[in-house]
Amino acid sequence: MHQHLWLALMLAVALVSGCGGGSSGEPPAPGPTPIPTPEPSPIPPGAELFVPPVARGAVDVRLHPGATVRAGSSVLLAFGLPFPRGFVSDPAQIRVTDGQGGEIASAVQVLAPWRSLGTAAGDGSIRAALVYLEYRFADGAPATIQVHWGAPRTRTLAGPLPAPAALWARIADGPDPNEYPAADDIREPAVYATLPPAWLGRALLRGPALPAGQNPALAWWDAAMQGYGDTAVNRLAPGVPASAQIAYARDAEPWLFDRAMTLFGLYVRTGELRWLRHAHRAAQWYASRIDAGGIFTLKGEDDLKYSYGASLLTDLWLTGDAALAAPIRRIGQAGIAQWRDSYASTQNFWTERHQAYALRAALAAYALAGDPVQGARARALAALTVRMSRNAAQCPLHTVRQHEGDDGDNRLMCSPWMGALLSDAMMEYYLVSEDPEALRWIAGMGNYVRDHALYDGGIEHRELAGLKMTWYMTGIGEHYEDGQRGWGDMEHACDVGAMTARAAWAQRQLGQDGAASVQQVAEQLLQTCRYTLDYWHRSAPALPEWRLSPPRKFNWWFGGALGYDWFLAY
Repeated sequence: MHQHLWLALMLAVALVSGCGGGSSGEPPAPGPTPIPTPEPSPIPPGAELFVPPVARGAVDVRLHPGATVRAGSSVLLAFGLPFPRGFVSDPAQIRVTDGQGGEIASAVQVLAPWRSLGTAAGDGSIRAALVYLEYRFADGAPATIQVHWGAPRTRTLAGPLPAPAALWARIADGPDPNEYPAADDIREPAVYATLPPAWLGRALLRGPALPAGQNPALAWWDAAMQGYGDTAVNRLAPGVPASAQIAYARDAEPWLFDRAMTLFGLYVRTGELRWLRHAHRAAQWYASRIDAGGIFTLKGEDDLKYSYGASLLTDLWLTGDAALAAPIRRIGQAGIAQWRDSYASTQNFWTERHQAYALRAALAAYALAGDPVQGARARALAALTVRMSRNAAQCPLHTVRQHEGDDGDNRLMCSPWMGALLSDAMMEYYLVSEDPEALRWIAGMGNYVRDHALYDGGIEHRELAGLKMTWYMTGIGEHYEDGQRGWGDMEHACDVGAMTARAAWAQRQLGQDGAASVQQVAEQLLQTCRYTLDYWHRSAPALPEWRLSPPRKFNWWFGGALGYDWFLAY
């Protein structure tokens, strides 16, 4: 991947910052009127979603010893290593070397192959491998090793080898020891292994992503993602009282839209240990709250939109923790039990959000072990999404009554922001299917936003004039509001903008004529996204600097929008 000057030029246009003060209720008026939307940017040449296979190479792995590792003593450690598709198929062709190039005795197991729900997406190569080795840390400092592929291992670590979790330590022995209650006994690797963000992006661990800092014009996006991430994990200034912290170990709400996966996204983009640590702990704690029916118990009711297998699968692929397989399967079964793969206008309830998480639950369960039932279900859910969108709006039309519970309102509409969740799930489906119908659906959602969903915030608040946002629900020539026109709708500019950027990318892959205008909408929404993130970035003695109210917005802002910059660039 390389830098594109087009995006830097587009974003060099000055963008207005949000105001500094404010509290609950409708925010006070921000500062100057936003700068009008610029002309469409030139469309850069395409980039391949799957990087071309490299038969032989190496990746740096950074080992971080924890407090329980004694300096000068050898420690047995294990870590998961995701690979891009097609790089290596034989675990015997994976070896480890130290900083001087000497081979370290190791053992390698396959955690998962690249699986296929289509004719071209999977080739049997290794999706994730589990690497065991012994290492002696001279002191408490991190050390860098290299994992090579395409070269036979000549030094093998003798077995039998324990389960990776047997090599873990209590979080009470590490940084942020009170991140989760001691009674929950959350554990983590005694030695963490981090990977370069460029590698994590190429491996499509969370879909396509660029490393943070690669595009200076998007430095504000990178800073906001990590700043709001700090608030999400209560990494706050000393003067912020406990009452302003996020109670994620007590309340279900911060977990909506997959908190653990959003934290993994920060690791993917930065490669930083702290984000891997927070994400792993979140996944482990979340998994401990999944009941026999695949439901998140902290919610206190059967609510499928709180059931996520993807973050648990990611943690399994990065740590080798086989205990996560059981909750992933249970979540997949919950999807089958609670969400049908058919639609009728007589149904009482249907939303894009539930469709998205049912699809992602099936995809995680399929990726785990190739379950053919879950694979067939993923195909069925994706096909249903496509069928429901064969209309002039190009979105999965359903009734307002089904979506909102408004009796008698049978107008057909879609939700742009819930559509963003579904677009993210359909992209995940495309990665394992390369189904052209899925790609066309992703592309069509950009036309839906451009032609039916977009409005100017100035129609309600003149201080928002020039900022584009989308209606809460909209169909062809009509819309439904939830009382949040302007201030509320702009909160979804980041996620809907990322969906629109993804759509522009898909249209370019398909050679469709509308890609330039959809790209322009994505750039317009990017301005509103920045305005929103700047608005909630404030300095007040008793509040977090990067304020999250409600806490779940961290997940909807940065979860599915992780690849915003990648799709804009390519």
